[in-house]
Amino acid sequence: MIVINATLPIDPDQRDQALELIQKTAAQYREDDGTIEFQASTDIDNPNHVNFFECYEDEAALEQHRQSDHYEEFGRSIAEFLVGKPEITRYDVESTTEIEV
Repeated sequence: MIVINATLPIDPDQRDQALELIQKTAAQYREDDGTIEFQASTDIDNPNHVNFFECYEDEAALEQHRQSDHYEEFGRSIAEFLVGKPEITRYDVESTTEIEV
């Protein structure tokens, strides 16, 4: 499994438009084959940072995601709302365990 954690710094003056785009695109991403999880949320410490948590079955699923039309369109569209460089980290996960609380 591959996990991507990304943070995008959003222009506060365009926050509503950016969140609308992100919400629409996240719904499309969730439908991609091989996508286990795709979540976007605002940071509680900085509401102008949007955090992405993405899980993919494998490298092929991640590549399919990156080659999709909606991925390319999102990249072009979100650029106008950014006020800094996104921070993106990839994790290659060997196993997972559900934790009971």
